[in-house]
Amino acid sequence: MTQMTTPSLQSDDAAPVLAKDAFIAVMGRDRPGRVRCAGKAETLCTWYGRGEGSSSSGGYHIQVQQLQQQLQDQNKKMEEMCAERSKDRQELENICNQMSEMRALMQQLVAQPSHMPRPAPDPEGSDESVDNYDDDND
Repeated sequence: MTQMTTPSLQSDDAAPVLAKDAFIAVMGRDRPGRVRCAGKAETLCTWYGRGEGSSSSGGYHIQVQQLQQQLQDQNKKMEEMCAERSKDRQELENICNQMSEMRALMQQLVAQPSHMPRPAPDPEGSDESVDNYDDDND
């Protein structure tokens, strides 16, 4: 193979040989279901084990099923999270609406004149006249 691919060893009038062509010339063409360089009796099943190396391998099938299950679980979890987020968003909107209503009520209360008389200021400057409970417990 080395002699076939080395340009200095090739004749001048011959076309250059590619490494792939040299390999095929020495080792032979691929044969379906066979393992190259492993002997005539070796097949994919005997070399890799039962089912491996073929499209019907059980190991890959189980792996694919596990991955599909994981994907379904993740999708379900994502849907639950989206539903929870939607619920939280609705709750937040309700709180915002309540706050707006409270703000409007507070503005109305501030704008209305007070109907309750304010206590008269104490001429002596003490707050005892405002207290309605009796300090004498005799």
